[in-house]
Order: sequence, then structure tokens, then C-alpha cells
Amino acid sequence: MNALDYFRATFGLREHEVLFIPYGSKVYGTAGKDSDDDYIAIVPANRKATTGEEYWRDNVNIHIYNRNHFQDQLNRHKIHALEAYYLPDGQVAKQFSFTLDVKALRHEVCAKASNSFVKAKKKLEVEKDFYIGWKSLFHSLRILNFGKQIAAYGNIQDYGAANKYWFEIRDAQQYDWQYFKDKYQPVYNNLATEFRKVAPKL
Repeated sequence: MNALDYFRATFGLREHEVLFIPYGSKVYGTAGKDSDDDYIAIVPANRKATTGEEYWRDNVNIHIYNRNHFQDQLNRHKIHALEAYYLPDGQVAKQFSFTLDVKALRHEVCAKASNSFVKAKKKLEVEKDFYIGWKSLFHSLRILNFGKQIAAYGNIQDYGAANKYWFEIRDAQQYDWQYFKDKYQPVYNNLATEFRKVAPKL
């Protein structure tokens, strides 16, 4: 059995009862040879599985949501739910309802991007967890880019649109927050401005 089969067996789920949605680096196109396979698993609301729980097997990481909680995350415009909803295969869009609310999108994207930028500083400057710091900085820029696409086009047209930032950040092999702040604070500010233009306050 592969990791997805083991997941179904662990939680007593039949194949049609769980929806596996890929996300993360392999969707964006930034995966390296050691990258995990990341999935969201949406399970029936009444089955034994705790929303927010993570399941690991080998190099597979699965984040669990029951259907009701995932719908709530989608309604609240949580970026991971929107990334799943707009995937080209349309699996999520076929099974869940969603109406874009630009005000809610603006609030959620700005908050999430800001949190990721602050996390990058903490990881680099305080905790010395450099790889996670680099990833957090990339995510702050990626989230704004995705938000801009959603507001402008009503979907995510290019999941790899922000990848250049990741490769720059990773390949710079810098460990000083000030280096990244000087280089990417203007990029962050510009992306935030562009996003707010297409997602204005109503």
C-alpha cells in the first residue's frame, strides 16, 4: 500500500469518502529532491478524524479537514483553501460552493502575508531556523501574488508566478535578516500595493 492507502486504512475510510488535494512545493513547482508530498485530505464530517491533525508516512504529509470545516475555511477565504479550490483539475470546485468576497479576500491575504513576513524575521533573527525563515519570506510574497491573481482574474492562473523569489532567496544563502529586509521589503510593499489596487476596500 502507498501512503494514501495507509491513511484510508488508518481512519477507516473508503476510497470515495476522502478527497486528496495536492498542495505546497510540488504544486507551485519549487520542490527539490528531498521535498515532501503534501496533501490536504477532506473527509466526511462524521468520520473519526480531527480537523487540523497531520498524518505522516514516509515523505508524505497529510493535513486533515472534515467537509464542514473545509467549507468554513473556504468561506473565510483562507489561502490554503483557495489554492485547493482553484486547482485546474476542479475537484474541489465540483464539491464545494464558493463566492468570492473581495473584502474578505483583502483582509485574509493581507493578514496572512504580514504574518509570514514577521515569521521570517523571527526565524532568521531570533531562532536561527534559516530554512524555515527563507520559506516564510517566500510565502509572504507568494500569498500576495496569489491574492492579486484571485482578485484580478477570479482564480489562480499561475501557481508558479512567485517562484523566482524562492529561488533567489534559497540560492542567496544569506543568514542575516537585514539582507532580506533591504532586498525584499520593497518587493513586499509593491506586491501589497498592487494587490490592494485590485482588491479595494468596499
